[in-house]
Amino acid sequence: MHKAVGALFLASLLALFLLTACGGEETGPAQGTPTPAARQTQTPAGTPSAQQTGIATATPKPPGGALDACSLLTKEEVEAALGTSVTEPEREETPQLVFCSFNDPQTPIRTLVLVSIFMGKDADQAREIYRLSKSNAADAQTVGGIGVEAFWDGILTDLQVLKGKYAIEIDVSPDGYDALAVAKELAGKVLSRLP
Repeated sequence: MHKAVGALFLASLLALFLLTACGGEETGPAQGTPTPAARQTQTPAGTPSAQQTGIATATPKPPGGALDACSLLTKEEVEAALGTSVTEPEREETPQLVFCSFNDPQTPIRTLVLVSIFMGKDADQAREIYRLSKSNAADAQTVGGIGVEAFWDGILTDLQVLKGKYAIEIDVSPDGYDALAVAKELAGKVLSRLP
C-alpha cells in the first residue's frame, strides 16, 4: 500500500513541477500517438520467450526510444536480491516518468519492488524533482557512494538517487530483510544500465 502512495506522491510532484514549468502550450503531436515506426514494431510470431528458452532477459525497450524501467532489472535479479519469487515485471509510463513493479506472486496486488524513474530535460530539472522529494521525505537519511546524491527514507522504505537527468526511486517492501541493502543493490544495477 505504501508503495502506491510513494508512486502517487512522485507522480504528483512531477505533475506539479510540470504545471509550473510549462506555459501550457502544446507544440508537438498528441502524447501517446504512436509514430508509423512504432506501429510497425512488433515481435514476430513464433519468437520464443525468455521463459521458453530459459535465458534471463530484461523487458524489451518500448518503441520510439522511450526509456523502459523494466529493461533495467530482470526478474531474476530482483528475486536474487530479495531471496523470494516475484511476478513478471509490470511496466507503466507517463511523460517523463516510467515505472516497473515486481509483485508478490501469492498476492499479486502487493508490490515488493517498484522502480520509478523521472527523466528530466536536463540535470537541473531532475535535481529539482530530487530536491522536492527529499524535502517532503518523512525520514531522509543521506546515502553515500551511489549516484551524484542519494537518500533513504526509512519510513517509506525507498531509496532516491540523482544521476544526470534522472531522478530514480527504488521502493522495497520491508519483509524481514535489509530493505536499504536490497535497494542499493538494485539501484546499482539500474544506474549502470541507464543510457
